[in-house]
Amino acid sequence: MSVITPETIAALYEQAHERVVHLVHDLDEDAAGRQVPGTPDWNVHDLVAHLAAIPSDIVAGRLTGVPDQDQRRAQVEARRDRSINELLGDWSEAVGPILELARTGLIPAPMTIDVITHEQDLRGALHAAHLDDDAALRFAVTGYSMGVARRVKTAALPALRLHDPARGFDATCGDGEPAATVTASEFELFRAVAGRRSRAQVAAFDWTGDRTPYLEVFCVFGPLPEMDISD
Repeated sequence: MSVITPETIAALYEQAHERVVHLVHDLDEDAAGRQVPGTPDWNVHDLVAHLAAIPSDIVAGRLTGVPDQDQRRAQVEARRDRSINELLGDWSEAVGPILELARTGLIPAPMTIDVITHEQDLRGALHAAHLDDDAALRFAVTGYSMGVARRVKTAALPALRLHDPARGFDATCGDGEPAATVTASEFELFRAVAGRRSRAQVAAFDWTGDRTPYLEVFCVFGPLPEMDISD
């Protein structure tokens, strides 16, 4: 059974929202201004502004698709003077309508995956414990593996296997028998395919087969970062 359904999109979004609120609602200015290793162009306040902006703008009719880089930048800048608690208030007001849309199939999985990914980004910036929700982790890494599969196919590469034997995670990205397998913890695979690990960090995972061509397609958002990321 697929872990990605309208109900799981809604439920995991709601749960991630609750965890993020708990994580950031009482931050002081120093913590709010910390750079986020996973999104180095943003600090913690900026990232919370992004999380609040997407659902708020959807509900208000200002956003009808995935925002591009300029739109994301504008969303964050427009909320620069709002406190984190004000941003959380805006976000909370939009959650109910977003959940209704998700349960009717009108909110795609990437919106929930985005929140889960950024939750861990915030945890890294705030030196908090890693994301500890098995369902959220499996949902995100499963969704990202589909993106890796698209990049593998576009590059006309044989299939790549993502594998964590300890947690029973196994995904074949592409068609046919895998020509390479990368074995790492499900958490590390989640961070890596989301571009939160460097090329060198991914190359250092346990590989069988030639890793070289797959390093070019491993991150769903583009090239892997050059600088190591620790969270």
